[in-house]
Amino acid sequence: MKKFKDFLYFFIIIIYVSFILFQVKKYSEQKKHEIFHSITISSILDKYLQSAFYSLTTIEDLYFERFVAILDNFDESNFPSMNYPWINKISYVNETDFSNFLYTIDNEFSSQTIKDIKEKLHNENYIILDSYSENEPLSWFISKKNQKFQISEYNTDDLVQILKPLYFKEIFIDLDKLLKDTFKNEASLIKYVAIQDSNGIIAATENLTQLDKIESSNILKSSFKDQILKHRFIRINNTLNIEIITPITHNNTTIALLRFCMNVNNIRNLFYQTIFFILIYTIIFIILIAFLYKKNMYDKQMYNLQQRISQSNHLIEIGKLGAELAHEIKNPLNSISMILQRITQSKELSIPNQELLNMSNQEILRLNEIINKFLNYSKIDTMNFKKNDFYELSKLIINLFSIKAQNEEIYLKDLSNQTLIFNFDFDALKQVMINIILNSFEAFHHTQTNNKTINIQYEKNKENIIITIKDNAKGIAQENVDKIFDLFFTKKENGSGIGLALVKKIIKAHNGEVSCYSKQNEGTEIKIIIPN
Repeated sequence: MKKFKDFLYFFIIIIYVSFILFQVKKYSEQKKHEIFHSITISSILDKYLQSAFYSLTTIEDLYFERFVAILDNFDESNFPSMNYPWINKISYVNETDFSNFLYTIDNEFSSQTIKDIKEKLHNENYIILDSYSENEPLSWFISKKNQKFQISEYNTDDLVQILKPLYFKEIFIDLDKLLKDTFKNEASLIKYVAIQDSNGIIAATENLTQLDKIESSNILKSSFKDQILKHRFIRINNTLNIEIITPITHNNTTIALLRFCMNVNNIRNLFYQTIFFILIYTIIFIILIAFLYKKNMYDKQMYNLQQRISQSNHLIEIGKLGAELAHEIKNPLNSISMILQRITQSKELSIPNQELLNMSNQEILRLNEIINKFLNYSKIDTMNFKKNDFYELSKLIINLFSIKAQNEEIYLKDLSNQTLIFNFDFDALKQVMINIILNSFEAFHHTQTNNKTINIQYEKNKENIIITIKDNAKGIAQENVDKIFDLFFTKKENGSGIGLALVKKIIKAHNGEVSCYSKQNEGTEIKIIIPN
């Protein structure tokens, strides 16, 4: 039966753990699926946008076309009113001034370099020169007209910021169409797609106006620097989203980041669902284990009760037989005692024989006393339960033993010294206290100590009344501790082995338990627990 119960507990635990692992695995796989799915969409967008991004030569072509058109139609008189905010100034210089101008750009230009620049300008109609200064990114668009050099100075960043969006605007118009046509229902889950460099957003879908800068985020910096695809979960308007960060590279150099953000609120819902199921499984598991535990305890209690009833019935029969036997023994003992008393009164007896008869009579009286104790033990009395104050009983016991304690120099004290009211049989518990304390007194007869103490302590909690009687006498040998409440067990020279057995019987009648804790040369503690 025990093996079956152990197997049942083990089986339930295995099922519980399996359910938990199943839910966790389901959540984990769904999360991996969502990440993979988002990365797949991001990869498609990356290939589309990078192919467009790498065709920035179109911007360069547009850049040259615009300059050529501007310069071909240039009218120096109306230049200030022309709307070209990136052009700082346009000027014409002769060949000598042009050489001086080149030295201002880079004073390390050699004569041959200047010659090569002029020859290239002659062959290609125009050239672009960039400044190496870090203060302001300047460039010069130079062409030759009518034996003069036309020099147009402009700010490089301004031109790029003006021309790039013109081009990427067309790309992202096509991108919106791609998202709707390719991903259909999922297009509504896509929060944004953006291309971003260290200066900020280059281009993005229409619903995006602001993004955190690369320098402000470790994951963005890491992706930009190490050229590694990254992903992270972020919250936007209390919804869970995954952002895929892909570095855009050119000639092994990262030039921008592609940031793709998609709603994955179903992961959060699945997470809550997983927690919910785990909670349900745990509650069912606890209820089931508690039910089995209670049932097991109930079965054990029923088994113990049946054993007690069987034992009680057996003891009752033995008790009845013992009582009848004791009665039968008492009558001849009384007759023998009376005969001995009559013989003792004879004047013809010698003094030694008279002393022997007196000793025989004393032994018969002691035997009669043992039988009386046994008869008292065998009685099945009905307990007189009613509300009593244990403090009053404790005071009575201390007064009862006060003279004996004083004579034997034993310190008997009530450590609790407070009212404790509960249902008990006053006379029965009085007998219990007397029997236990008498044992403590007798234990001190074999103890060499100057500080002999017997302490009575009691308390009450929600479930039990706990009474403790503790002494510091010689103690009980460990092998005998569990036997002291057995009927007729005694180590005393003239003991009957009935006193502590009677204690156990009375406490059992109170539905309580009595136990002993003892250590030799340190003392003994008797603990009584009675249900409250």
